[in-house]
Amino acid sequence: MKIKKAGFIFFIICWAYTAMLAQEKISTKSIPSTIAFTVDEKDLFPEGITYDPTTKLFFLSSIQKNKVMAIDLKGNYFDFVKQEQDGMLRSLGMKVDAQRRRLWVVSNSDWGDSMISAVHIYNIDTRKLIKSFFTAKGKIPTFNDLALTESGGAFISDYGGNSIYQVPPDLSGVELFLESDSLLAGANGMVLTSDNSMLYVASNTKGIVVVDLRSKSIQPIACSLPIETKGIDGLMLYENSLIGVFNGDGDMSKHHISSYLLSFDGREITSEFIIDQNNPLFNEPTAGVIVGNDMYCLAATNLRQFVMDESFALPKLKNPIVLKYELSFIAGN
Repeated sequence: MKIKKAGFIFFIICWAYTAMLAQEKISTKSIPSTIAFTVDEKDLFPEGITYDPTTKLFFLSSIQKNKVMAIDLKGNYFDFVKQEQDGMLRSLGMKVDAQRRRLWVVSNSDWGDSMISAVHIYNIDTRKLIKSFFTAKGKIPTFNDLALTESGGAFISDYGGNSIYQVPPDLSGVELFLESDSLLAGANGMVLTSDNSMLYVASNTKGIVVVDLRSKSIQPIACSLPIETKGIDGLMLYENSLIGVFNGDGDMSKHHISSYLLSFDGREITSEFIIDQNNPLFNEPTAGVIVGNDMYCLAATNLRQFVMDESFALPKLKNPIVLKYELSFIAGN
Protein backbone atom coordinates (compact mmCIF):
# COMPACT_ATOMS: atom_id res chain seq x y z
CA MET A 1 0.00 0.00 0.00
CA LYS A 2 2.82 2.37 0.88
CA ILE A 3 4.53 1.55 -2.39
CA LYS A 4 1.40 2.35 -4.40
CA LYS A 5 0.93 5.59 -2.49
CA ALA A 6 4.52 6.60 -3.07
CA GLY A 7 4.17 5.81 -6.77
CA PHE A 8 1.04 7.91 -7.01
CA ILE A 9 2.74 10.85 -5.29
CA PHE A 10 5.71 10.51 -7.65
CA PHE A 11 3.31 10.55 -10.62
CA ILE A 12 1.64 13.72 -9.36
CA ILE A 13 5.00 15.43 -8.87
CA CYS A 14 6.11 14.47 -12.38
CA TRP A 15 2.82 15.64 -13.89
CA ALA A 16 3.03 18.99 -12.08
CA TYR A 17 6.65 19.46 -13.16
CA THR A 18 5.78 18.66 -16.78
CA ALA A 19 2.85 21.08 -16.68
CA MET A 20 5.14 23.74 -15.24
CA LEU A 21 7.64 23.27 -18.05
CA ALA A 22 4.87 23.44 -20.64
CA GLN A 23 3.57 26.64 -19.08
CA GLU A 24 7.04 28.15 -19.30
CA LYS A 25 6.89 27.53 -23.04
CA ILE A 26 3.58 29.39 -23.37
CA SER A 27 4.22 32.95 -22.27
CA THR A 28 1.21 35.20 -21.79
CA LYS A 29 3.17 38.41 -21.25
CA SER A 30 2.03 40.86 -23.90
CA ILE A 31 4.31 43.60 -25.19
CA PRO A 32 3.29 47.25 -25.52
CA SER A 33 2.05 48.55 -28.83
CA THR A 34 1.88 52.02 -30.30
CA ILE A 35 -0.56 53.40 -32.85
CA ALA A 36 1.39 53.59 -36.11
CA PHE A 37 -1.43 55.40 -37.89
CA THR A 38 -5.18 55.60 -38.21
CA VAL A 39 -7.16 55.85 -41.43
CA ASP A 40 -9.68 58.65 -41.75
CA GLU A 41 -12.04 56.52 -43.79
CA LYS A 42 -14.33 54.63 -41.45
CA ASP A 43 -16.02 52.55 -44.12
CA LEU A 44 -12.80 51.35 -45.74
CA PHE A 45 -13.14 47.90 -44.09
CA PRO A 46 -9.52 46.92 -44.80
CA GLU A 47 -8.50 43.25 -44.74
CA GLY A 48 -4.91 43.16 -45.99
CA ILE A 49 -1.78 45.22 -45.38
CA THR A 50 1.66 45.26 -46.97
CA TYR A 51 4.65 47.62 -47.24
CA ASP A 52 7.08 48.89 -49.85
CA PRO A 53 10.53 49.70 -48.39
CA THR A 54 11.48 51.94 -51.34
CA THR A 55 8.58 54.41 -51.21
CA LYS A 56 7.99 53.69 -47.49
CA LEU A 57 4.30 53.35 -48.24
CA PHE A 58 1.87 50.95 -46.64
CA PHE A 59 -0.95 49.52 -48.73
CA LEU A 60 -4.38 48.65 -47.34
CA SER A 61 -7.00 46.65 -49.18
CA SER A 62 -10.73 47.37 -48.96
CA ILE A 63 -13.50 44.78 -48.94
CA GLN A 64 -16.15 47.49 -49.04
CA LYS A 65 -14.76 49.85 -51.66
CA ASN A 66 -13.00 47.48 -54.08
CA LYS A 67 -9.80 49.49 -54.07
CA VAL A 68 -6.28 49.74 -52.61
CA MET A 69 -5.16 52.64 -50.44
CA ALA A 70 -1.55 53.81 -50.00
CA ILE A 71 -0.61 55.56 -46.76
CA ASP A 72 2.54 56.83 -45.07
CA LEU A 73 3.41 56.98 -41.38
CA LYS A 74 2.28 60.59 -41.19
CA GLY A 75 -1.21 59.52 -42.16
CA ASN A 76 -1.13 60.96 -45.66
CA TYR A 77 -2.97 58.67 -48.02
CA PHE A 78 -4.34 58.30 -51.54
CA ASP A 79 -6.05 55.65 -53.62
CA PHE A 80 -3.30 53.64 -55.29
CA VAL A 81 -5.99 51.62 -57.09
CA LYS A 82 -9.24 53.52 -57.42
CA GLN A 83 -12.60 51.92 -56.73
CA GLU A 84 -13.22 49.05 -59.19
CA GLN A 85 -10.27 50.19 -61.32
CA ASP A 86 -9.06 47.43 -63.66
CA GLY A 87 -11.99 45.31 -62.50
CA MET A 88 -10.80 45.28 -58.88
CA LEU A 89 -13.22 43.31 -56.69
CA ARG A 90 -13.40 43.09 -52.88
CA SER A 91 -9.67 43.30 -52.20
CA LEU A 92 -8.08 41.11 -49.52
CA GLY A 93 -4.52 39.79 -49.30
CA MET A 94 -1.63 41.81 -50.76
CA LYS A 95 2.13 41.47 -51.03
CA VAL A 96 4.96 43.64 -52.34
CA ASP A 97 7.76 42.30 -54.54
CA ALA A 98 10.23 45.07 -53.74
CA GLN A 99 12.89 43.78 -56.12
CA ARG A 100 10.62 43.74 -59.16
CA ARG A 101 8.60 46.77 -58.01
CA ARG A 102 5.32 44.88 -58.04
CA LEU A 103 2.22 45.01 -55.86
CA TRP A 104 0.12 41.84 -55.88
CA VAL A 105 -3.55 41.97 -54.86
CA VAL A 106 -6.13 39.19 -54.63
CA SER A 107 -9.83 39.90 -54.59
CA ASN A 108 -13.22 38.30 -55.03
CA SER A 109 -16.81 39.35 -55.65
CA ASP A 110 -19.90 38.58 -53.60
CA TRP A 111 -20.32 35.05 -52.27
CA GLY A 112 -22.46 32.59 -54.18
CA ASP A 113 -22.65 30.76 -57.49
CA SER A 114 -21.70 33.88 -59.46
CA MET A 115 -18.61 34.71 -57.42
CA ILE A 116 -15.38 35.58 -59.24
CA SER A 117 -11.84 35.68 -57.85
CA ALA A 118 -9.03 37.77 -59.28
CA VAL A 119 -5.30 38.48 -59.09
CA HIS A 120 -3.99 41.93 -59.97
CA ILE A 121 -0.30 42.78 -60.39
CA TYR A 122 0.73 46.45 -60.47
CA ASN A 123 3.94 48.34 -61.08
CA ILE A 124 4.43 50.23 -57.82
CA ASP A 125 6.34 53.14 -59.36
CA THR A 126 4.03 53.81 -62.32
CA ARG A 127 0.82 52.52 -60.65
CA LYS A 128 0.04 50.78 -63.94
CA LEU A 129 -1.50 47.31 -64.18
CA ILE A 130 1.01 44.70 -65.34
CA LYS A 131 -1.31 41.72 -65.47
CA SER A 132 -4.60 40.45 -64.08
CA PHE A 133 -6.33 37.07 -63.93
CA PHE A 134 -10.02 36.41 -63.36
CA THR A 135 -11.58 33.04 -62.60
CA ALA A 136 -14.82 31.79 -64.09
CA LYS A 137 -18.03 32.37 -62.13
CA GLY A 138 -18.66 29.85 -59.37
CA LYS A 139 -18.50 29.27 -55.63
CA ILE A 140 -14.79 28.44 -55.87
CA PRO A 141 -12.02 29.38 -55.91
CA THR A 142 -12.17 32.08 -53.22
CA PHE A 143 -8.78 33.78 -53.26
CA ASN A 144 -7.77 35.02 -49.82
CA ASP A 145 -4.04 35.59 -49.32
CA LEU A 146 -0.78 35.06 -51.16
CA ALA A 147 2.95 34.46 -50.72
CA LEU A 148 5.53 35.64 -53.26
CA THR A 149 8.43 33.47 -54.40
CA GLU A 150 12.04 34.54 -54.92
CA SER A 151 11.68 33.80 -58.63
CA GLY A 152 8.81 36.26 -59.11
CA GLY A 153 5.78 34.00 -58.88
CA ALA A 154 3.15 33.55 -56.20
CA PHE A 155 1.14 31.01 -54.25
CA ILE A 156 -2.46 31.92 -53.46
CA SER A 157 -4.70 30.47 -50.76
CA ASP A 158 -8.21 29.43 -51.79
CA TYR A 159 -10.49 29.71 -48.78
CA GLY A 160 -13.59 28.25 -50.41
CA GLY A 161 -11.96 25.50 -52.42
CA ASN A 162 -9.56 24.22 -49.73
CA SER A 163 -6.61 24.58 -52.03
CA ILE A 164 -3.57 26.54 -53.14
CA TYR A 165 -3.18 28.16 -56.55
CA GLN A 166 -0.01 29.24 -58.28
CA VAL A 167 1.11 31.99 -60.63
CA PRO A 168 4.48 31.08 -62.26
CA PRO A 169 7.34 33.60 -62.54
CA ASP A 170 6.51 34.34 -66.19
CA LEU A 171 3.01 35.45 -65.09
CA SER A 172 1.49 33.21 -67.75
CA GLY A 173 -1.65 32.34 -65.78
CA VAL A 174 -3.14 31.15 -62.51
CA GLU A 175 -3.46 27.41 -61.97
CA LEU A 176 -4.32 24.92 -59.25
CA PHE A 177 -1.23 23.77 -57.35
CA LEU A 178 -2.59 21.61 -54.53
CA GLU A 179 -5.88 20.81 -52.80
CA SER A 180 -6.95 18.97 -49.66
CA ASP A 181 -10.41 19.10 -48.12
CA SER A 182 -9.00 17.91 -44.80
CA LEU A 183 -5.70 19.76 -44.49
CA LEU A 184 -6.41 22.97 -46.43
CA ALA A 185 -10.01 23.59 -45.38
CA GLY A 186 -10.56 27.34 -45.16
CA ALA A 187 -7.00 28.11 -46.31
CA ASN A 188 -6.19 31.60 -45.13
CA GLY A 189 -2.91 33.37 -44.28
CA MET A 190 0.28 31.95 -45.72
CA VAL A 191 4.02 32.57 -45.72
CA LEU A 192 7.06 30.96 -47.36
CA THR A 193 10.22 29.87 -45.60
CA SER A 194 13.28 31.97 -46.38
CA ASP A 195 14.67 29.26 -48.69
CA ASN A 196 11.31 28.89 -50.49
CA SER A 197 11.21 25.15 -49.75
CA MET A 198 8.12 25.12 -47.53
CA LEU A 199 4.89 27.03 -47.26
CA TYR A 200 3.04 27.60 -44.00
CA VAL A 201 -0.74 27.88 -44.38
CA ALA A 202 -3.33 28.75 -41.74
CA SER A 203 -6.28 26.37 -42.14
CA ASN A 204 -9.61 26.36 -40.34
CA THR A 205 -9.62 22.70 -39.36
CA LYS A 206 -5.96 21.78 -38.77
CA GLY A 207 -4.51 25.12 -37.77
CA ILE A 208 -1.09 25.80 -39.27
CA VAL A 209 -0.04 23.21 -41.84
CA VAL A 210 3.32 22.78 -43.58
CA VAL A 211 3.45 22.28 -47.35
CA ASP A 212 6.63 20.81 -48.81
CA LEU A 213 6.71 22.50 -52.20
CA ARG A 214 8.97 19.95 -53.85
CA SER A 215 7.00 16.84 -52.88
CA LYS A 216 3.63 18.61 -52.50
CA SER A 217 3.15 16.83 -49.19
CA ILE A 218 1.05 18.49 -46.47
CA GLN A 219 1.06 17.88 -42.73
CA PRO A 220 -0.09 19.77 -39.65
CA ILE A 221 2.77 21.52 -37.94
CA ALA A 222 4.04 19.38 -35.07
CA CYS A 223 3.52 20.59 -31.51
CA SER A 224 3.56 18.72 -28.19
CA LEU A 225 2.28 21.73 -26.23
CA PRO A 226 -1.36 22.71 -25.59
CA ILE A 227 -1.28 25.35 -28.33
CA GLU A 228 -4.25 26.00 -30.63
CA THR A 229 -3.48 27.46 -34.04
CA LYS A 230 -6.95 27.19 -35.56
CA GLY A 231 -8.56 30.55 -36.27
CA ILE A 232 -5.45 32.36 -37.52
CA ASP A 233 -5.97 34.93 -40.26
CA GLY A 234 -2.71 36.72 -41.06
CA LEU A 235 0.52 34.70 -40.93
CA MET A 236 4.08 36.08 -41.02
CA LEU A 237 7.64 34.84 -40.52
CA TYR A 238 10.11 36.69 -38.32
CA GLU A 239 13.55 35.08 -38.01
CA ASN A 240 12.85 31.61 -36.51
CA SER A 241 9.27 32.30 -35.45
CA LEU A 242 5.86 32.33 -37.09
CA ILE A 243 3.56 35.17 -36.10
CA GLY A 244 -0.18 34.64 -36.35
CA VAL A 245 -3.11 37.03 -35.98
CA PHE A 246 -6.02 35.11 -34.40
CA ASN A 247 -9.59 36.32 -34.97
CA GLY A 248 -11.41 33.03 -35.45
CA ASP A 249 -13.74 33.31 -32.46
CA GLY A 250 -16.95 35.23 -31.90
CA ASP A 251 -15.62 36.23 -28.49
CA MET A 252 -13.47 39.22 -29.40
CA SER A 253 -11.70 39.07 -26.02
CA LYS A 254 -9.93 35.98 -27.35
CA HIS A 255 -8.50 37.74 -30.37
CA HIS A 256 -4.73 37.86 -30.11
CA ILE A 257 -1.36 37.95 -31.83
CA SER A 258 1.07 35.13 -31.07
CA SER A 259 4.66 34.28 -31.92
CA TYR A 260 5.42 30.56 -32.40
CA LEU A 261 9.08 29.59 -32.04
CA LEU A 262 10.03 26.94 -34.61
CA SER A 263 12.36 23.97 -34.43
CA PHE A 264 15.55 23.91 -36.48
CA ASP A 265 13.83 22.20 -39.42
CA GLY A 266 10.83 24.53 -39.21
CA ARG A 267 8.31 21.70 -38.87
CA GLU A 268 7.49 21.98 -35.18
CA ILE A 269 6.32 24.68 -32.76
CA THR A 270 8.48 24.55 -29.63
CA SER A 271 7.00 27.47 -27.69
CA GLU A 272 4.45 30.26 -27.91
CA PHE A 273 4.72 33.90 -26.92
CA ILE A 274 1.47 35.88 -26.86
CA ILE A 275 2.39 39.30 -28.20
CA ASP A 276 -0.97 40.94 -27.50
CA GLN A 277 -4.44 39.81 -26.41
CA ASN A 278 -7.74 41.48 -25.60
CA ASN A 279 -6.34 44.87 -26.56
CA PRO A 280 -9.12 47.49 -26.23
CA LEU A 281 -8.11 48.84 -29.64
CA PHE A 282 -8.71 45.48 -31.33
CA ASN A 283 -11.69 45.37 -33.67
CA GLU A 284 -11.34 42.25 -35.78
CA PRO A 285 -7.55 42.25 -36.33
CA THR A 286 -6.73 40.54 -39.60
CA ALA A 287 -3.19 40.75 -40.93
CA GLY A 288 0.23 42.25 -40.45
CA VAL A 289 3.47 43.01 -42.21
CA ILE A 290 7.06 42.79 -40.94
CA VAL A 291 9.18 45.91 -41.47
CA GLY A 292 12.70 45.36 -40.16
CA ASN A 293 12.28 44.38 -36.49
CA ASP A 294 8.76 45.79 -36.26
CA MET A 295 5.37 44.36 -37.04
CA TYR A 296 2.52 46.54 -38.22
CA CYS A 297 -0.83 44.90 -37.55
CA LEU A 298 -4.17 45.86 -39.05
CA ALA A 299 -5.75 45.82 -35.59
CA ALA A 300 -9.10 47.61 -36.05
CA THR A 301 -10.93 46.90 -39.30
CA ASN A 302 -14.66 47.08 -38.44
CA LEU A 303 -15.04 43.89 -40.48
CA ARG A 304 -17.25 42.12 -37.95
CA GLN A 305 -19.81 44.90 -38.28
CA PHE A 306 -19.57 44.66 -42.07
CA VAL A 307 -20.00 40.88 -42.15
CA MET A 308 -22.95 40.97 -39.77
CA ASP A 309 -24.75 43.81 -41.54
CA GLU A 310 -23.55 45.45 -44.73
CA SER A 311 -26.10 48.24 -44.14
CA PHE A 312 -23.81 49.50 -41.40
CA ALA A 313 -24.35 52.83 -39.63
CA LEU A 314 -21.35 54.97 -40.57
CA PRO A 315 -21.46 57.22 -37.46
CA LYS A 316 -21.08 54.16 -35.22
CA LEU A 317 -17.87 53.03 -36.90
CA LYS A 318 -14.40 54.00 -35.71
CA ASN A 319 -11.40 54.77 -37.86
CA PRO A 320 -9.29 51.74 -38.85
CA ILE A 321 -6.12 51.44 -36.76
CA VAL A 322 -2.69 49.97 -37.48
CA LEU A 323 -0.65 49.07 -34.39
CA LYS A 324 3.12 48.76 -34.25
CA TYR A 325 4.98 46.12 -32.21
CA GLU A 326 8.73 45.83 -31.66
CA LEU A 327 9.73 42.22 -32.32
CA SER A 328 13.49 42.17 -31.82
CA PHE A 329 13.31 40.92 -28.25
CA ILE A 330 11.18 37.83 -29.03
CA ALA A 331 13.86 36.11 -31.12
CA GLY A 332 14.93 33.00 -29.25
CA ASN A 333 11.98 33.07 -26.83
